[in-house]
Amino acid sequence: MEAETMSMERESVIELTDVTISAGERYEIGLDDATLFLAKGEAAVVVVPRTGLSTPLADLCCGLELPDAGTVRFLGRSWDERSNDQVVRDRGRIGRIWPDPAWVGNLDIDENILLSQQHHTRRSEAELREEALILARSFGLDDLPHTRPAWTPEAIRRKAQWVRALMGTPALLLLDYPDDTVNEIDHTRLVETVEGARTRGTSVIWITARRDLDLTDQSGAVHQAELTGSNLTWRPEENTILETTKEKSCE
Repeated sequence: MEAETMSMERESVIELTDVTISAGERYEIGLDDATLFLAKGEAAVVVVPRTGLSTPLADLCCGLELPDAGTVRFLGRSWDERSNDQVVRDRGRIGRIWPDPAWVGNLDIDENILLSQQHHTRRSEAELREEALILARSFGLDDLPHTRPAWTPEAIRRKAQWVRALMGTPALLLLDYPDDTVNEIDHTRLVETVEGARTRGTSVIWITARRDLDLTDQSGAVHQAELTGSNLTWRPEENTILETTKEKSCE
């Protein structure tokens, strides 16, 4: 198998091997015999027909869904080989930007940003706040938001989610439509910050409806795909890593 050949050459961060999962009720797209391999610093860009098209790809990568067939490995181990404690710990090494982000309503946005790192690491609050503030300023914010999520403008919540996902140099970034509705200045800011994370070894899966997303090859291979109808085709052909998807049946 192609993924097996690649794994002998370089250590994988995220790997899907012959994965099939039906769309079911949660998703609009399922995967059929899909194979994916990303090493440190590599990125996969998946271009879909419209913003918000729901796929199981990110949920599979962080173990929230298990495939109907095939194997998903994060840092060399499948999710069903881990204990519950190991699953929680290893999910702490994944940064994620959700299409519909969840916030703890009775905490301010800045407290939400720090929460995962406070749970998974022993870093001091002062250190975490310093990193969060640097990230916030890279996205054009003057300070961390100190308001409840419900009282914080959507545009600021979006950037706060970017900060939260990038905290602590994650091993893997899962980006579900992170910037499909932002202006070009903020789009560029996000791309530059993600590229910086890749230079430190973070692997990236970026799902987007934008056709102008351009990540560099300087930090590792960048695989690009386009979803048209029910087929996902990777370019260039020699870097084919994800084969086909299936539209949800209307039966």
